[in-house]
Amino acid sequence: MIKALIWNIRGVGASPSQDRVKNLCRINDIQLLVLLEPFVSVTKLDSVRRILGFDHAFANCSNKIWIFWKQFITFDILIDLPQVIHANVTINHISSFVSFVYASCTRMGRKILWDQLSSFATTINAPWLVGGDFNYITNGSERIGGKPPNFMAMEDFNDMIVNCNLHNIGFSGSGFTWNKGTMWQRLDRILFNDQWISTFSYTHTEHLTRTLSDHSPLLLNVLNNTNSSFQPFRFQNMWLLDNRFEDIVKSNWEAPLFPDNNVTGMSRLWLKLKRLKQPLRWWNKCIFKNVFTNIKLAESNVANADLDYMHDASITNLSNMNNAKHTLFNLQEKEEAFWRQKASAKFFVDGDRNTSYFHNIANHNNTSRIIHKITTPEGDEITNPDLIASSGTKFFEKISTIILGWI
Repeated sequence: MIKALIWNIRGVGASPSQDRVKNLCRINDIQLLVLLEPFVSVTKLDSVRRILGFDHAFANCSNKIWIFWKQFITFDILIDLPQVIHANVTINHISSFVSFVYASCTRMGRKILWDQLSSFATTINAPWLVGGDFNYITNGSERIGGKPPNFMAMEDFNDMIVNCNLHNIGFSGSGFTWNKGTMWQRLDRILFNDQWISTFSYTHTEHLTRTLSDHSPLLLNVLNNTNSSFQPFRFQNMWLLDNRFEDIVKSNWEAPLFPDNNVTGMSRLWLKLKRLKQPLRWWNKCIFKNVFTNIKLAESNVANADLDYMHDASITNLSNMNNAKHTLFNLQEKEEAFWRQKASAKFFVDGDRNTSYFHNIANHNNTSRIIHKITTPEGDEITNPDLIASSGTKFFEKISTIILGWI
């Protein structure tokens, strides 16, 4: 797991601010920290680094972007500009590009940044994230209160996002990351390109609570799954049995759509469903977790609770035992839903706990789909798996060639 924190803290010189940052880093095990608008002389960078507990630090040329990282991270600065730092980051032998942004407060100033990001995008072909304070919104629904937003400024921002092939993958937490008086806006965000999403499919962004700043800290969770093959998204019915499932869906479903929140009908539904996949992947892996591992742990907890109650039949131990059994019961319900869905069983008797039955059906279905032998048009039989795959590829290539010839 890789964890990063991006926060426009508007001053990190005071002890309360330093304590808050240090506490967030400790609670969330932050390995890469980006602070925007530190409002502290660059001469204090190294002392702040030591206080926060990081091994390395860097301040950009405008002293508006401070970056801190741990020893095991290789952080190579590629381009240092007043509004953005482009860098190459290597963690656990996995390399990617990052761009940390503190955008200008004016439209013309931001257009310079948009051009710099678009230019950088043309030079890379690898996972890339862009995060920070962009100082503007992508559509009107990302603002409450204040004057109507500048349409041209929003269009500039959206054009950059499209030109750079960046995507908003959803988030949890408040839909607004900045507040002043009665005005609320989503000024801070993290965007990702296609390569990042395909390489780090379990990526999740969380908007933390605002304290000591009018900006929310952005918590980035990245699960390193590059060694596993790509798995298509599949909705798990057992998620519906978890009380936390509704929260993750609700927070993302209610968030405005990029780039046009006014889209309606099936297009709106498709865009929301597409965006929802990413936070659900992360939630399933990091929060819901493996149901079978959870069951083993729950069974152990029940056994321990039984022993405690046997030795001391107190009300507290009785309550703990009942809670442990209730947790195990709920997990068994989820396991049953998992095998029921995987087996695609047509009939199900309520109360049947014979999950091995569904397990056997699922295994049978997987086995029955394997092609063990094919016969060529010439009558030859092929049993070698590699030759079967090669023959199938050639067959469909031939069909495609014939169809294209007709067209």
